[in-house]
Amino acid sequence: MRKKLVPVEKAICNVVAVYRERGNYLQRLEQFEKAILAYDEALRWNDSDVRSLLGRSLARAKMTHYSGALADAARAAELEPENMTALQIRAYTDYEKCTFERALVFATRGQRERRFPPNFAECARLAEET
Repeated sequence: MRKKLVPVEKAICNVVAVYRERGNYLQRLEQFEKAILAYDEALRWNDSDVRSLLGRSLARAKMTHYSGALADAARAAELEPENMTALQIRAYTDYEKCTFERALVFATRGQRERRFPPNFAECARLAEET
């Protein structure tokens, strides 16, 4: 009996960037489900692409899938610990999820590292108010 020959999938040049940019474009159009599918395809080719993880995290947060958004932001922060965007997304997602104490912790931690632009200060102010 002969074995079926299955072609090996090879990544086309810049396939990750193409799918990631498609996800960014769809997110600007507020088509978050399609954007998540595009980010999933980008992450299928390179599962350690931080920008795709952050984009998918933002899209999930805007669709109110907070657990997935936090998981993606945590994975991005694990891959690049000095990435302030991942920390900012975690803070805002925790704020939107109504876990204000965690949002305040992440926002003040980010505010110590980077004062400008004042994204962390705004999140910390919002979390302190509520």
